[in-house]
Amino acid sequence: MNKAIDHLEGLYRDFFAKMEQGFCILDLIFDRDGKPVDYRFLAANPAFKDQSGLSYPVGKTIKELVPNIEEKWVERYGHIALSGESMQFIEGSEALGRWFEVSAYRLGDEDSRKVALIFTDITMRKKQESELWQLKDQLSNIVDNAGSGLMLFDSKGHVLQANHLAAMYQGYQSREELLNISMIQNSRRFYEKFDVLDENGEPFNPDDSPVKRAFFGEENPQVTIIQIDRTTGKKRWFLARSRRIEVTPDDIQILFIINDISLQKKHQQVEASLLATENRFRHMADNISQLAWMTDEKGSIFWYNERWFSYTGTTLDEMKGWGWTKVHHPDHVNRVVKKINRCFAEGRNWEDTFPLRSRNGEYRWFLSRAVVIRNVRGEITNWFGTNTDITDQLQASEKLSYQKGLLEAQHKTSPMGILVVDPDQRILMYNQRFEEIHRLDGTVDLVGKHESLLRELTRRLFKDRSRPESTLEKIYSTRAQSHDKMYFKDGRIIEWFGAPVLGEKGEYFGYAFSYIDVTEQENLLRQKDEFLAVASHELKTPVTSILAYTQLLQRQFENSDDLLTYQMLTKINQQINRLTVLINDLLDATKIEQGKLSLRKEEFDFNEMVQEMVEEVQRISSSHKISIRSEENRSVFADRDRLGQVVINFLTNAIKYSPQADRVDVAIEYMPDKVRLSVTDYGMGLSEKDAQMVFERFFRVEGKDRETFSGLGLGLFISSEIVQRHGGKIGVDSTFGEGSCFYFLLPLG
Repeated sequence: MNKAIDHLEGLYRDFFAKMEQGFCILDLIFDRDGKPVDYRFLAANPAFKDQSGLSYPVGKTIKELVPNIEEKWVERYGHIALSGESMQFIEGSEALGRWFEVSAYRLGDEDSRKVALIFTDITMRKKQESELWQLKDQLSNIVDNAGSGLMLFDSKGHVLQANHLAAMYQGYQSREELLNISMIQNSRRFYEKFDVLDENGEPFNPDDSPVKRAFFGEENPQVTIIQIDRTTGKKRWFLARSRRIEVTPDDIQILFIINDISLQKKHQQVEASLLATENRFRHMADNISQLAWMTDEKGSIFWYNERWFSYTGTTLDEMKGWGWTKVHHPDHVNRVVKKINRCFAEGRNWEDTFPLRSRNGEYRWFLSRAVVIRNVRGEITNWFGTNTDITDQLQASEKLSYQKGLLEAQHKTSPMGILVVDPDQRILMYNQRFEEIHRLDGTVDLVGKHESLLRELTRRLFKDRSRPESTLEKIYSTRAQSHDKMYFKDGRIIEWFGAPVLGEKGEYFGYAFSYIDVTEQENLLRQKDEFLAVASHELKTPVTSILAYTQLLQRQFENSDDLLTYQMLTKINQQINRLTVLINDLLDATKIEQGKLSLRKEEFDFNEMVQEMVEEVQRISSSHKISIRSEENRSVFADRDRLGQVVINFLTNAIKYSPQADRVDVAIEYMPDKVRLSVTDYGMGLSEKDAQMVFERFFRVEGKDRETFSGLGLGLFISSEIVQRHGGKIGVDSTFGEGSCFYFLLPLG
């Protein structure tokens, strides 16, 4: 229990030490009248200083640290200490110059007068909120006082904002009627109330709406329409335009601007009205993610958006005209100036890529563009430019180029053959080692060809022609990882591995294969298996004879006075039994490899078999108590002896690998068509890596901090084969340092 408590306390200490919020414990100080007058810090986590700005608070009172601290803090925490009421609140402190989001609660009973705080410095957030509201009010005033009808659509086509002119022009009584309705709803109502003609007097096609065209990606679409009220017959001219606003790459908003140009049509004053409207909304560019600027007709910059000043740390006085060259990299500025001057002189759009210096002296790369703005007579009035930060994209491109070069080098030097196909099984690449393995002479270039051509060219090489083809067809359809061996007529054995090539979001890009010649290893394994089969078989007969003679001698000395000899014979007998188990494991492993492990199936009581195995192991193990849990009893049709061998292996392993524990739990669970047996120990457990390999032949848990246990590493391998040959499933759930649960599921029939 003490260990558990210590462990839990350690977890809490580690949690509070690593948490990003500030945490502290206060001891409230009261005067004789029970009024809170101060509080002392009893504990604080490392984040306390960053969140509060106070250093080394433990042992000090708040008024020692901040003499002018507001009394509201002492009064509030005093109330919590006395009442036990927990509080969550947001409060600012002029003395500390910060805003905090606080969770406070009392520790212990009402006499403890201790309060715990978890708090976060939200000063920056409060400042941003204040600035955001100010900006919102400013934009609202601009929109309401604009001389144009304005509507802002979100990326789904719903109206986010509209002024009274936009509502009036479209037949609404107030702008509130426009808010949150969809573009489709607005369009339907509009065409019900008005007849709409184009500037030539022909019926206007709704698909030419600038809002719809902007949603489909057109830059700055505009139309001139004639609007006729069906009720009054009043006719008005309008210039309707849309602008795409990229809030983020995934959030595109559309600004719809509609101007009544009826008078301008009569008096030819469209130009002045358009320019005035454009100027009123020039400041909306402050909200875009790029750096933005505007020049006069000669190319002299007179306006930048706030993003420019925020990034460069400059002012308009520093940057206006040609002052922008001060933040350009000296290695690039002359080239940039030369190119942009040429575009200004020729009156064409400009694009370039170069680094700009940030306020902290760092240079980042930007893709920069400027477009020409002309009046109705085609004269250049302004240039509007943007700078888009592409540093991350360039770095990603460089990294991708490096990775591509590295991959190509690995393909050339790899001892493995490599093949990559696209989702349609067309070959993307293969290396020289792949050609050597498949005896390709290089006369046929397979890149771009379907993988079936490769199979056609190499089919003659295999002993079993159908096996590779059926395997490949299966993995292409399932897109699963795969592993198999190919046996060539010339005696070579090639082991291959395959895996789907997937993107970060699970996109399927094709399949990759690797091939390695394992002929020598396979021959060595075969020779080893043959040796083990002969050796274990030859050992079994003399060991059986030795066991018989030992048991005979043991019985002769059982009732004699020579106790020492009897004990020595008993130990010899135990060691011979261990040797017999090892020999039987080797024989079983050899049978498995040769496909000769046979099963003698019969119907038997499964619970009774498990009980017998538990009793047999319990007789020779006094260190652990083995318990069995089962709510019912059924019969199974299987090899009783082989399944008993699996159960004994599970039980002996559980005892062997939990020397510090004193119990092993066995559970039997029946399902409609199968039974599940599990053996749980409370020992050292397995790492995730070991748990994946524990059923492999000759695998033994090893490590510098792990005790070494005797055995060949064949028991679980044999158990796995026995269960699988019964059509069952074997597995393990394990937590390193806490224990393991080995289990198998077996069909009842």
